[in-house]
Amino acid sequence: MRGAAVAVGVFDGVHLGHQKIISILLEVARTLDLAPVVLTFRPHPRPAAVAREGGLLLSEEERAYYLRKMGVDWVVYLHFSESIRDMSPESFFDTVLLRELVAKALVVGPTHHFGRDGRGGPELLLELAHVAGIHAQVAEHVLVDGRPVSSRRIRDLLVHGHVETAFSLLGRPFRLSGVVVPGRGAGGHLVGYPTANVDPSSPWRLIPANGVYGGVAHIEGKTFPAALNIGFAPTVSVPQHDAHLRIEAHVVDWTGDLYGKTLSIDFLARLRDEMKFSDVGELRRQIERDAGRVRDLVEKADTGQLENGSTPGRSDPSPVR
Repeated sequence: MRGAAVAVGVFDGVHLGHQKIISILLEVARTLDLAPVVLTFRPHPRPAAVAREGGLLLSEEERAYYLRKMGVDWVVYLHFSESIRDMSPESFFDTVLLRELVAKALVVGPTHHFGRDGRGGPELLLELAHVAGIHAQVAEHVLVDGRPVSSRRIRDLLVHGHVETAFSLLGRPFRLSGVVVPGRGAGGHLVGYPTANVDPSSPWRLIPANGVYGGVAHIEGKTFPAALNIGFAPTVSVPQHDAHLRIEAHVVDWTGDLYGKTLSIDFLARLRDEMKFSDVGELRRQIERDAGRVRDLVEKADTGQLENGSTPGRSDPSPVR
């Protein structure tokens, strides 16, 4: 049997640190003629902590999409049941990694822990691999601004609205996807700028801080500049009826019906706080200014002129299943 080179981790975000792990995995797989495989988990092993931090950065489908896009052959989701949680590190190593995945090489991140109560760390993994006679490697931290890149750090940035810095840690813009559902119709009827009400693909998905953002909308393989408002739309809301968070996208230059379509937004920059305007006319003028800023943002992104020097991915956002 050929066997596998296996990277183990949650990989929520598939950020620069995760990308480093995968690049090592692919190199090891090539060198040893093994199949590159990622073993990840569902649900998240730390659901309460992730909820406190704001939510997940990626859906399961998006995780698989980005990992396979990098060149991974297989993304294996292991159900994080009580039996898995209570396994000793040694039993997890022998049963899951060696027996079930036929691992001939292992790659993990510097903070990876496995087994009951997280008792197995990188040092134990290296020791067990040595005894088993297989290759094992621990990736080093990837630093941005002198600090390690981590999913927790990215969540903290996003829940405070710092999408530009999150961009630099992810290596791409943060993306929020969902189905367009019927809304109040206030954007088109009252303001003159129709908006798409986006229902996120997962209830556990992180939503950035309230405010207005500029980004790129992906619709049916095409891209458009977009302004995204996260909040309560105070200028056109009736408080007793609209007291829930809304995610509303104005897709610049789009014409047609969006209901029922999947809309993905890449966040490039935070434009401003959500504000209550004195009247609809003032709101309309501000949206026009926002649309102009969004066009400029997307143009700079397309020509590599954003401040962080990155260009958002323009690929089809549909996940690989």
